[in-house]
Amino acid sequence: MSELSPAPVNIYGIDPETDFTIRPWLKKPLNDPLKPGEVIVGNEVAGNVSTRISVGGKTYTIADRLDPTQSSIDRTIFLRQDDAHILAAIKGIVALSAPAISPGDVNAVLIRDSNREDRDVLTTRIRRLFSSSLGYRYISVIGRHFTLDPVAEDMQAIPGLLNLISA
Repeated sequence: MSELSPAPVNIYGIDPETDFTIRPWLKKPLNDPLKPGEVIVGNEVAGNVSTRISVGGKTYTIADRLDPTQSSIDRTIFLRQDDAHILAAIKGIVALSAPAISPGDVNAVLIRDSNREDRDVLTTRIRRLFSSSLGYRYISVIGRHFTLDPVAEDMQAIPGLLNLISA
């Protein structure tokens, strides 16, 4: 995708209705929720708002751009979860060595803990909520580093967290 960025571009599916990690970095608030076929791009991804870009043979419209973060988020495309599953199903988009991605699959859920609850207590509470799910044993709570600004950390942690979970 050299036409989008000179460096590799990360692509993440998000729930734009509930996302709290990228919303603070939007250049301007979205007037409407992200629609199918719309994306939010990092500062180093080519294109302006309303520009159409092609990813894996699919065309998307840039709905908004993020302010610079000085992180790999600047080279990221965020799209709706349903669009991400459609894109992941295209041959050649996901590496053959990667696990299959089926509609409805989620590899990370980020939760903002405004109460600064103890990590073990929070892990237990979250696992209890997902106890009927096969994957509940794989739930991990990764704490926020106390010296970083909360919004900046939300942004800085996304690529590493998702790569760690995917591995």
